[in-house]
Amino acid sequence: MDIIEIFVNLQCEKNGSKFLTNRGACGACFITLFDSGDDDLGSTLGGACGACFITLFDSGNLLNIFGYSMKSVKIWNDTPSDKQAQQIAERLKDGEVWIIPTDSVYGIMCDALNQKAVRSVCELKGINPEKNHLSIICNDISMAAEYARIGDKTFTLMRENTPGPITFICKAQSNLPKEFKKRKTVGIRIPDNHTARMITEKLGNPLLTTTIDFEDDDYARNPELIMEAYEGKVDGIIMGEDGGTELTTVIDCTEDSLNIIREGIVDVDI
Repeated sequence: MDIIEIFVNLQCEKNGSKFLTNRGACGACFITLFDSGDDDLGSTLGGACGACFITLFDSGNLLNIFGYSMKSVKIWNDTPSDKQAQQIAERLKDGEVWIIPTDSVYGIMCDALNQKAVRSVCELKGINPEKNHLSIICNDISMAAEYARIGDKTFTLMRENTPGPITFICKAQSNLPKEFKKRKTVGIRIPDNHTARMITEKLGNPLLTTTIDFEDDDYARNPELIMEAYEGKVDGIIMGEDGGTELTTVIDCTEDSLNIIREGIVDVDI
């Protein structure tokens, strides 16, 4: 039997407050779901105070909360279970958009080969593929080479600096959706983050990734606040460790001479 910690849009009848938490408004009630493997638990759980109530159902460890449209998955130590990773990969394959932790800022991600999902992410972030580079997360350099043209210098740089918080701008291969072909380039990310790479491995192809928008650092670090900010905008979120606020270092690898075009979280010697 699995134990799943959940964060819910909880309303306390004592004072009418409503907020995203795993603690009741009375300050004493905690909600923990015991998953017996049923597809639909259909549970209504009451807090010990007798006033805090939530209603939820479970679809195989991906929790949908009535009154809260996003699915959420809680992970520990930067690593989802094999079951969680497989389920999320299947959701992404079906065209869903998720927020997933990385080794820098949390990212908005989708299946990079699903054109409709790629278009949805671009619309959500206001990205114009004709003017902006699109980036993908790959499990390793071998996967990256299937979707980007990687020269000898770039390969050496990747081998020495990945996994890590670096984006390598490369010439794109022809097997990416047309949104990538408008600039004929693609950003390659092989992050130092087990969650993102594990899901990419389960998916069998890269994830499109772009950083979340945030008004202040708390909304970049705290996954609960990220969930609050993106309610109704994406399909789900993986609630891992606190996110970062610094962006990746970006290196232009489209020419023989490699150039750092954005200083970021790490220094790179090219």
